Amino acid sequence: MTPAEIGIAGAAGGVIGLLSMGVAPWVWDRFRPVWALLPTFMLPALAGLGMLLITPGQDMANVLLLGLSLGFWASCVMVNITGTETLKQLLIPQEAIGRFSSASRVLTWGIDPIGAAVAGALALFLPTGGVLAVASLGVVTSGCWIVASTAVRELPLLSAVEMA
Repeated sequence: MTPAEIGIAGAAGGVIGLLSMGVAPWVWDRFRPVWALLPTFMLPALAGLGMLLITPGQDMANVLLLGLSLGFWASCVMVNITGTETLKQLLIPQEAIGRFSSASRVLTWGIDPIGAAVAGALALFLPTGGVLAVASLGVVTSGCWIVASTAVRELPLLSAVEMA
């Protein structure tokens, strides 16, 4: 793909992500946090696997596929952040919210360089598809902490937290 095609696909993915904000309140109003978080952490793996379908010589199809893959990823992130930021504001004492935000960012963004280093090392030995498959597996495992966390599993609907 050319840089322009990748840029167009990225812009389309960003628009899709922004549009997903219309769905976020619906998700968080109908599902307990564990059931909203689990798919928004795990489903972005499909975006990585979708990129495996990009084929040479299919310019328009590749732009569409990459745009949809990036948009799906962005949508999961936007829906996730909408609820988690609201929960944080409702459940964390005001005097601790900065420390909590910092700690959560270190955990969530701190794993990115580790994943990039692993992907770089794997790229020396595996084709791109293999690296994307391993990365997708890593994304799926990110949902494990949600299932393992009793505190997250016990959180009620967001609307119930808002009323308390």
